[in-house]
Amino acid sequence: KGSGYWINLLADYTVPLDQEVDLDYCTVYDIVSGNNLVSYPGPNDNSILEQNLGGADFALEHFNFIIGQGVGLFNTDLGWSGNLNSLVAKKGYWINTNTTMPFSFNAGFECEMPEGDLSRTVPEHLSEIPEEFHFFQSTEQGFYLIKELKIDNQAPAYGDIVLAYNGNQLVGSVLWDGSYTAVPVMGLDISDG
Repeated sequence: KGSGYWINLLADYTVPLDQEVDLDYCTVYDIVSGNNLVSYPGPNDNSILEQNLGGADFALEHFNFIIGQGVGLFNTDLGWSGNLNSLVAKKGYWINTNTTMPFSFNAGFECEMPEGDLSRTVPEHLSEIPEEFHFFQSTEQGFYLIKELKIDNQAPAYGDIVLAYNGNQLVGSVLWDGSYTAVPVMGLDISDG
């Protein structure tokens, strides 16, 4: 309990567990300054990120980024930017912090809630990217934060799809969300992709 692992498989596989694990919504992780792999024990898929990172002010002060499979949220000079809009129960996330501290996702159940309305508005245009623009997830992923983009002297509209290629291989895609849109870019690993 309290450790995270990233497993890279060559094919789909369900990992059997010897025992049933009850989720503790207030699990405390001992995170260190830098990268930490943690699982989100929340009960649903629509968690408010800043709330789960201890509140807007605390999150901005202590966290640099949180990334998952092809999604990320980054602390920029304009505040939070990226395409990670909610945490998914039982999924793992890389959290980068500038502080060593005990940390618990604030799932809002038996955990103490921060004060005030910390909801992050999710624009309606952030719908699913069409399947033909999906990419293979890699353990060798990176993100590019695009502050400004012009193509043929025109800026993209909200909801336009930004694609990343390596030669002819699609390695990332995201919906344009304004300044500091986070484009996930996959590198080569041992998976079939």
